[in-house]
Amino acid sequence: MMIRLHRSPSSSMARLIGQPDLCSVSNWTSRENQLHNRSSRATEQLVALCKWLEMRMTKLIAGTTISLDGFTADAKGSPAALYADFAELQQSEAMQHAYRTTGAVIMGRRSFDMAEDPDSYAEDYEFRTPLIIVTAKPPAKHPKEGNGVSIIFATSGVADAVRQAKQAAGDRDVTCVGGGMLIQSLLRESLVDELQIDIAPVILGSGLRLFENVDQRKLKLTSATSLAGGRTSLVYEPL
Repeated sequence: MMIRLHRSPSSSMARLIGQPDLCSVSNWTSRENQLHNRSSRATEQLVALCKWLEMRMTKLIAGTTISLDGFTADAKGSPAALYADFAELQQSEAMQHAYRTTGAVIMGRRSFDMAEDPDSYAEDYEFRTPLIIVTAKPPAKHPKEGNGVSIIFATSGVADAVRQAKQAAGDRDVTCVGGGMLIQSLLRESLVDELQIDIAPVILGSGLRLFENVDQRKLKLTSATSLAGGRTSLVYEPL
């Protein structure tokens, strides 16, 4: 007498008789998971690339005013003599353009501390943007924020401060205001995309020079404009 053994259908037989092929289902699920993971990684890489391109497109504009003999402040550290026309300058088209196109401001701690009350930045500062302050140590009390002004104390060096400023600026530019020492650091690190120098019609004779302790380099003059108050505005691009 012959005894028949009942065996499970093979994969090929299972497909012929309509039963599910567990191996095929498992393989299909595995491939689907792999595709999903690859898609997620591709999306993350695309987002990172977009952020990187946005930061690359954001310019760092270093702007300041110097005397005819090249000083950003007098022997006592005060820049007041360079801004006798400040009220008039604020209303100029050049400054209005800067307000419109600036997405974040970067400044040194010395410039930041020139305000008698740090809380005043949130109330009446010209740029209604995030402020990134380059400093070794933040103050014990964080200044008031509001009206578009937020304040970040960058303590990890000038390059990291620029990175934070560009992230905060979005699709607009970063403006470095005042601070001869900060501009020197930015130039040494080759972080400046555009250099805006206003020359005030005054000779200080001594003080803090803008281009102290910087290496020789070539610049391209892109514009020269006479402004109200007798000042001349020069715009350069580092080569």
